[in-house]
Amino acid sequence: MDIASDLINFAMEHGIAVELRRDLAPNIPSIALPQIKKIMVNANNHDYIFQFAHEMGHILNDDIALAPLCFSANNRSKLEVAANRMAIQILIPFYCDYREAYMARSTDFIEVFNAPTWLDPIVCEEIENYYVK
Repeated sequence: MDIASDLINFAMEHGIAVELRRDLAPNIPSIALPQIKKIMVNANNHDYIFQFAHEMGHILNDDIALAPLCFSANNRSKLEVAANRMAIQILIPFYCDYREAYMARSTDFIEVFNAPTWLDPIVCEEIENYYVK
């Protein structure tokens, strides 16, 4: 399973342009440019899959920004929390489709995708929502 390729396809299906960069230092965050529906993902980050989904979340949430939105794992503003929630919703099938509900754990999801640990309550909620469908 190549999650990055699946996320690129997901982005294309939603009209989001993706620039996947492998030439940046690991500390350079991924960014979203919602006004032009484009994201730049730094594939050298240890959490780039989560960042990828997070930046798509900004565009899918129709966020408005005059400047690029840069990923920050500890930013808890409404805008960023909403983008994190959307990222979790995007990634949940990659985690849950191969597990029975009783095996799904928020801590595992966070570890698999290197998501910020403070998102645990949201991950729990989204895992539960996924299996209720």
